[in-house]
Amino acid sequence: MQVTKQRGKRQILAQTVGIIVALWLSGHGWACAQLWMKGGHSAIVWQTVFSTDRRFLLSASGDNTIKVWNADTNSPRFGQLVASVRAHVSGVVSIAESNGLVVSAGGGSDNQIKLWRLQTNGRLNFVRSWRTPLYGVYSVAFVNWLSYGSPKRLIAAGSKGGFLLADPDSNTSLWYPFPWMPGEPLTAVLTIAPAESRNEFSIGTEKGSVYSVYLVRPQSQREPIHYPDVLLLFNYGSRVRAISYDTTNDFLLIGGDSGQLVGWRIVGTPAQVFSVPFSNASGGTGWIHTIHAYRWTSDPAFRQYFVVAGWTWNNGGGRPTLITYSWDTVSNQPPSKCGETVLTDRTGTFLKGSLASINAPYNPYLYAVGSEYRSIEWWQPMGACISDWTMLPSPTIYQSAVRSVAISHDDQLVASGSDQVVHVWDIGGNLVFTRPVSGPLRSVRFSPVERRLIIADNTMLYCLVWTGSTFIISWTSFISLRGGIAFSPTGQRLLAASLSTWYVYNALNGHIIASGTEKVNNVPIPILCCAWAPDDRYFAVGRRDGKIRLYNTTNYTLYRELRVGNYMNPTALAFAVINGRLKLFVGTSTGVLQQWDVVNGSLDWSQPIHSEWISALCVQGDWMVSASTEVPTALKYWIDWMPAGAISQETGTGVRDAFLSFQTYRCGIDEICRYLAYGRQDATLVLTRIGYIPLFLIGGRTTDQQEVDGGERE
Repeated sequence: MQVTKQRGKRQILAQTVGIIVALWLSGHGWACAQLWMKGGHSAIVWQTVFSTDRRFLLSASGDNTIKVWNADTNSPRFGQLVASVRAHVSGVVSIAESNGLVVSAGGGSDNQIKLWRLQTNGRLNFVRSWRTPLYGVYSVAFVNWLSYGSPKRLIAAGSKGGFLLADPDSNTSLWYPFPWMPGEPLTAVLTIAPAESRNEFSIGTEKGSVYSVYLVRPQSQREPIHYPDVLLLFNYGSRVRAISYDTTNDFLLIGGDSGQLVGWRIVGTPAQVFSVPFSNASGGTGWIHTIHAYRWTSDPAFRQYFVVAGWTWNNGGGRPTLITYSWDTVSNQPPSKCGETVLTDRTGTFLKGSLASINAPYNPYLYAVGSEYRSIEWWQPMGACISDWTMLPSPTIYQSAVRSVAISHDDQLVASGSDQVVHVWDIGGNLVFTRPVSGPLRSVRFSPVERRLIIADNTMLYCLVWTGSTFIISWTSFISLRGGIAFSPTGQRLLAASLSTWYVYNALNGHIIASGTEKVNNVPIPILCCAWAPDDRYFAVGRRDGKIRLYNTTNYTLYRELRVGNYMNPTALAFAVINGRLKLFVGTSTGVLQQWDVVNGSLDWSQPIHSEWISALCVQGDWMVSASTEVPTALKYWIDWMPAGAISQETGTGVRDAFLSFQTYRCGIDEICRYLAYGRQDATLVLTRIGYIPLFLIGGRTTDQQEVDGGERE
């Protein structure tokens, strides 16, 4: 747990998702409630797993994060993002949960297995970690281990060259290496399946071998982990990606690159009992990534079902495919297909890539499917076969960085967008409007006086107005925006920076009032950022050559030119009035924040506040917030122009944009607050609330502020 202290004339209170911030004043403390967050994954979802109590779904992704989702179908917040943590540095390839303990595996160069504790509010606290001696971890699972007469679970982790067994209650572990001859490639354990009622688990390898692993029972409570007995069952013939026990734990179900679903008896005399192709209705074959066995309550006990997720050829390309099989265990017949679906996106277009995972807590309840398309899909079984399943709205909102956010003038709406879509939410987190965008999103901004929303994507500027129930287009303009947009304080004019040219629009009808091109010796200079002064006399554009140019808003002529310094460029601008003088705050590509006096053109001060580029500045009154790609302190804020605090991103990811509410509010008996919305690079939108307690409310005494990051470590 990280604690930072700061002295100041006001006491700061931050209220945010995933962070606990408290004030200790004369022995009294305030804990801040969570607001809300929306998001998704920005890379493939490798695995999904439900918590034992069914309340949460955890998803592991190639974007290095574990995200926690509300999985309670009876909750009004069902499907909403609860927490997100940056768990590894090379993708999270596998995850498992057991009674509140969560284990994750880092792929690639991150050969760590991390243990987390899932809190009742859905947050993950880091407990401890282990490393495998060789490169990469591919799979993790909790496996049964009867220890000293009482049930216990170990962690099994498959890696290159063998597997690791670790005790979650201590730091003890045991590495089991596979036999290896010099010159031969090492065997990688790609998948692990625990048996539910025995000290046993099975593993599948990159070379196609399938093993059963039997754990040796200890003779005393303090006895360490013994080397297990490992038995080779058979060779699948290609890479084994999926292993699962059936519902009786008498059979193993195996799938992989060969596209065959194989059943293998493991009780009594081991033998293969069936092999059926994983193919769609068109005959297209593919490969299997995940298998899940289940029963249906109205069926006889001898009948069970498998749902298999993977990839098949369809319509000229590979498509994510779900197929359900029905199997009569007392007959000599192989399983038969009883339904299939090839997933499409929300517009009906077939998705590319594979389904990486499928998981259900208890049947019939809810399935969660993670895909290469970066999405998670909910499926609710209404019958035994997938033809009777209902697809629920996806909990994943974004699949790339949230590039821009804005709050409406009345502080009742929050706009946010990524490279695919723009959403508008009410302040309670309910979705009120959606609009797709083409290409990279550049910016979203509300008018400071009305519910007029500007959306700028790669090729077009859209102006939308509120009708009372939704937004409709008022006007559009073809423009390749690069340097941002800014409203005049009256909301009647709009500044838009496109490549090296700035335009001033009539914000009500879209007519261009003025324009200008930034050049040096007739060579265009790209514009990186822009801002409009609150006194409506000037606007500023920041250029890639390290200069800022201020223009009069009466005749649009150059007023003044500033230079931020050598080897850095202005990346964010914000005007403010301080002690009656107009100031310009400049965020730079090196993390330096500067304050300039606009009238005399002098630099008041310049100091580094972030270690990476400042992506956004927002000023409302005497409050300011800066956003950066710096990890983890990507947000810092000032109140009354004094440093007030920082919000640490528990995901270890940067922030692309941040916006403060226009008004302040009483958010408690003593606290004065503003809303703060920000978009993160890990495809997440967060609405927070920051505030302070005026000194006159605490007897005029200056005390220490303590900001507590909820953190990763217990």
